[in-house]
Amino acid sequence: MKTITVNLPYITEEILIGRNLLADHHLQAITAAYDQVVIVADERLQQLQPRLLETAGQVFYLDASTAKSPKNHARLVDALIERRASRKSCLVAIGGGNLGDLVGYAAATYMRGIDFIQIPTTLMSMADAVIGKVAIDYREHKNLLGAFASPRYVLCDTALLDNLPARQRAEGLVEIWKHALLRHDARAVAQIDTILDNNLEGDYEELIRFSLEVKKQYVEADHTDTMGAHAALSLGHTLSNVLEKRAGLSHGAGVLSGIMHAAILAQELDMISRVHLNNILATGRKIGRYLPEVQLAQAQLDPEATVAALEYDKINHNGLVQLVLMTKTAPGYQKVALSRAELLSSLTKYQDNPMVLPSLQ
Repeated sequence: MKTITVNLPYITEEILIGRNLLADHHLQAITAAYDQVVIVADERLQQLQPRLLETAGQVFYLDASTAKSPKNHARLVDALIERRASRKSCLVAIGGGNLGDLVGYAAATYMRGIDFIQIPTTLMSMADAVIGKVAIDYREHKNLLGAFASPRYVLCDTALLDNLPARQRAEGLVEIWKHALLRHDARAVAQIDTILDNNLEGDYEELIRFSLEVKKQYVEADHTDTMGAHAALSLGHTLSNVLEKRAGLSHGAGVLSGIMHAAILAQELDMISRVHLNNILATGRKIGRYLPEVQLAQAQLDPEATVAALEYDKINHNGLVQLVLMTKTAPGYQKVALSRAELLSSLTKYQDNPMVLPSLQ
């Protein structure tokens, strides 16, 4: 078992990574001090992971695919009130990133903040969605309502990945790949390529640890996203936020699209070399084999409508859309402000670039 400690001004977060953590009763041990434990689980786990919930007691089930809404936030707060949860109570999220976001936001807002624990059940949530901030969507706006909050404990039990569908493994690799690109970590990229070349079979525990260590460093350095370091984690996410809402892409597919677009733009601005771009596109194509909807979204992209939507992103400043792009050298990223015309041109080139996603045969 590996342990990562994230030191933030408002909490010390302990992340445990290993196999069969839940079977070893770690959850029971860390929840013993709370007066109430309210468990919220993805309803799909009743069929996918029934043994995981056998000893969980009373569980509040939600459809994780639509979890991040004000309606579900209100339902969860109502459940806490009905159970007379106090400041000494705790919420537990068992599911992927969407559910973790909702539960974390409920915990951050109930009685001005109670502890929450995450048991991520997907590779993406294990590798990325458990440090730093939580949010829900509002109307057509993704992550508009949120808080800088982290769970008190995270249990990354890699045994939960055994039956994870291939596309969900691929989506998780997108976020790990993002962290490898930011850190210019050739070893991590090679590990990702090896897994992709072996039909997504391989050792994920080390990649999860790597990914969380990278995210920990950015969040600890800039936990309220005001000094610039935290913004690095938005690589690929600005365009993704729009594509998830407008094209219905999953988060992993959206971030893959965003990273590909960012790489093409970075090379055009001479921020990375042509060789670097080709390497990024090669790995992206491998991931894209498992997420074919990315190719369709690229073909159907409406640059004008996309620019209009991007202009409302939270990372923007002084009327300019800001994108995080890769760089040749440390620190591995740079925030670039683009005018409407520049952004429109970059999206058109992304859409027309045949290197992005070739036909998936």
